[in-house]
Amino acid sequence: MRSNPGIDRSPRNNNRNGNRSSNPGGNAGSKVGESGGLTRRGALALCCGLAASALLAACASPPPQRPRMVEREVVIVQPPPPPLRAENPPPVRDFDAYWVHGHWDWDGRGYVWAGGHWARARADQVLERAHWEFLNGRWVFHPEHWVQLRPPAGTVEIIAPAAPPPPRIEVTGTPPTPNHFWVSGHWHWDGRRYDWRGGHWEQHRPGLVYVHPHWAQAGINFRFVGGFWQ
Repeated sequence: MRSNPGIDRSPRNNNRNGNRSSNPGGNAGSKVGESGGLTRRGALALCCGLAASALLAACASPPPQRPRMVEREVVIVQPPPPPLRAENPPPVRDFDAYWVHGHWDWDGRGYVWAGGHWARARADQVLERAHWEFLNGRWVFHPEHWVQLRPPAGTVEIIAPAAPPPPRIEVTGTPPTPNHFWVSGHWHWDGRRYDWRGGHWEQHRPGLVYVHPHWAQAGINFRFVGGFWQ
């Protein structure tokens, strides 16, 4: 029986077609796999580069500085300060206020007068006034600042049931020396009523702080503080 010449029953065409269909697919798959591998390696290298750059930037930037705590400033100048000026304090309504006399400031070229002011009492603190002190042949300026109150042993505490009147206004005049400061007057409680005691000039004592006589509220009562060195 003759075979039909239009039909090819041999497997050659199938094998040839199979190879044509499988090989291109396999080659394309290998190329995609290689492209994916290169992309992952590139991303990893980019991440490493960014991390290294951030680390170098952090190392290059200066560390944050702590704020400087300056408790007391001392300015040293050679010429002596002028005598303190006389002052006429303005009226005040606060019973716990006391007058802080003005002083001379040093601006680097000369002395500049800083007028006085009223200061209100603080619990367990005392205001050390700005003043000049002659040390080792030079005048040293100590700025005004608050310090802890330390009453000496044996201090008698005075308690009054009613608040004292506001301080009286006193004209200070001029001090005997630049080393003196004005202590304004205060109200004294004698157990029945208040009596006024006028102010006076006091001389600075090196290493000590004078506690200005003043009144402070203590609960429902009023306590007298000051009039001593500490």
